[in-house]
Amino acid sequence: MIFRPLGYDDLLWFVETRNSVRDMLHNPTEFSIDDAIEWFPTATSKYWIIVLEGASVGYFRITETSPQKVLIGADISPIFQGKRIATIAYPRFVEEILIPSGIKELELRVLKRNVKALGLYRKLGFVVDDETDTDFHMRVFADNLKTFRFHQ
Repeated sequence: MIFRPLGYDDLLWFVETRNSVRDMLHNPTEFSIDDAIEWFPTATSKYWIIVLEGASVGYFRITETSPQKVLIGADISPIFQGKRIATIAYPRFVEEILIPSGIKELELRVLKRNVKALGLYRKLGFVVDDETDTDFHMRVFADNLKTFRFHQ
């Protein structure tokens, strides 16, 4: 498994993947390739493709919320879901990409109705920090990041 930054050549795959999982996203808007081409140069988040055996299987999105802290999320293409890809990718991504760049805390938001994702995040060591009617805000703090390859 490797991670590489999202590039223009990935945008069609990215839009198709994102649109296929949009019902589990906070913003379920369907986007076109033209929307993506317009959005990409001004995106405030960083996107990394998850590549497994030469195939793009999903992506991470990272938004810096303060120095050393990021909001993280991942989407796995439906044809690769249920294969433990996110369970393996999260710890590797944290260890290979985030920790070397100085990140000390992860946070995320997950829809309460996304039971599979909630179970994954709990298994990975995220704890609920806050909640709204529709979602949980979860975190992993610096002390736990070192053991984030954890509970696999």
